[in-house]
Amino acid sequence: MLHEKTIKVLVVDDSASIRALIGEMLHDQSGFEMLPMAKDPFEAVEYISQTIPDVIILDLDLPKMNGLDFLKRLMRQHPIPVVVFSSHAGPESVNSSRAMELGAKSVLCKSKIKRDEDRQEMQEKLISHLIEAVKVDSSANLTSKEAEKEYKPYLKSGEMSSPSQDKIRVLIVDDSKTVRQALQDILEEEVDLEVMGVAENPYVAVELIGIESPDVIVLDIEMPRMDGLTFLRKLHQQHTIPVIICSSLVEDNSEKAMEAYEAGAIEVVFKPKLDARGYLQESRIRICDAIRAAFHSSDSQKNGNMIKNQKILDNSVDIVLPLPIPDKIESKPPNVGKALPLVAVGSSTGGVDALQILLTKMPVDICPIVIVQHMPEKFTAQFARRLNNLCSITVKEAEDGEKIRPGHAYIAPGNQHMMVKKKDHHYSLRLVSGEFVNRHRPSVDVLFRSVALETGCHAVGAILTGMGVDGALGLKEMRTNGAKTVAEAEETCVVYGMPRAAVQAGAVLKELPIEKISDQILTWVGQLKTQN
Repeated sequence: MLHEKTIKVLVVDDSASIRALIGEMLHDQSGFEMLPMAKDPFEAVEYISQTIPDVIILDLDLPKMNGLDFLKRLMRQHPIPVVVFSSHAGPESVNSSRAMELGAKSVLCKSKIKRDEDRQEMQEKLISHLIEAVKVDSSANLTSKEAEKEYKPYLKSGEMSSPSQDKIRVLIVDDSKTVRQALQDILEEEVDLEVMGVAENPYVAVELIGIESPDVIVLDIEMPRMDGLTFLRKLHQQHTIPVIICSSLVEDNSEKAMEAYEAGAIEVVFKPKLDARGYLQESRIRICDAIRAAFHSSDSQKNGNMIKNQKILDNSVDIVLPLPIPDKIESKPPNVGKALPLVAVGSSTGGVDALQILLTKMPVDICPIVIVQHMPEKFTAQFARRLNNLCSITVKEAEDGEKIRPGHAYIAPGNQHMMVKKKDHHYSLRLVSGEFVNRHRPSVDVLFRSVALETGCHAVGAILTGMGVDGALGLKEMRTNGAKTVAEAEETCVVYGMPRAAVQAGAVLKELPIEKISDQILTWVGQLKTQN
């Protein structure tokens, strides 16, 4: 046995014969401890909550949730080394490449075992892959003192500083000295943010992380030696440090932004190639808020304290959509009457994945769905196209004045508020620029208030993962008018901010994990159709 400690192995495979075969292969091998085997990802999560394995052997073709989706979620919560062992993971297959991108340490293709020699060969390969998966990266052999001496110039003030419990410590990784300095100037003006170090490429960043782990990393994409997305994927194989992408590549190529979200970025911020310093200064609120959201996404307790210190801005939505009667919404708006049901959804940090889970479960005959996802201009169109390719329903970026139809989901464009207007027996969409509401445009509160005013009790409202309080007030107004309301439960939120604020405001009828929200929405929509 080449590894000096016992390796605890969790097998996740729906085939009882494969689970038995792997158990036989490892049973007589000293240095391996077999944990209870899981037949699907949900069993695996339950076992992991009891005992953290050293390595996971994962099939891809699984019930309830496929292996790639499970791998992606696992890497965000528990970056446990994973060896993919699947008949759908050949050397040239798309599944193999995707698994490696999502954080798998290696991929091994299941092959038919006809002879003892075949079994022996498969056993040797599997053991080799498992041992390699749990090996410590060679760069970690650099001692703390050696690393500190070599990379001292890159640390703030040129020296190691003790972590402050009151400040969010940020590592900036960008090959441009001008951008590094501009970001440092911005962050150091904030009382709750602190730059712990700067790196000109991912290799320097790795060494700095070995000396002192940051709370958040701000990462460029286009860099020498290793690009930012590759570094992000490798980073999440070993660390759970939240990452903000800040790059010039994400404007003209929104696909890069989607790749960044897929790779695990909490947020994506655009920086221009020309006058980046000036643009970053203008975008300081978005950058700083993104860092705070990323920080609190990894610590629910800190996140809870942060949310308690924020207030719901009761009057902010009035700037864009004032109430017809001050300080109150009528319990039964006079213009509603009989109407088709409508679903309104709001989300922010973590919403990219949450919306995919929600919308992919929607049938083609679902009533219209209107969505605000906090996302920059130009990204929302690409996001809608991506979801449209994955969903049975049609998903598109909303257009001003268009009539909304069943079987469609409409995503508010970045930098524009979206409202619903009822005319006769149908709804249409109105897009406006207007002021920022709760620091956002589009704002969930603006959408939810319009739904409360125009649809009354003929609606369902859902508020998903996100930082801050946007949507809490509007969801309360929807509930006051008779709508059914649901919030994503803390257990599945990337940031339990917006849902928490809605719960505290008394806006929520039910709290559910993201996997169960679609079924609840369908139940409520079915009831509304029956009533009509």
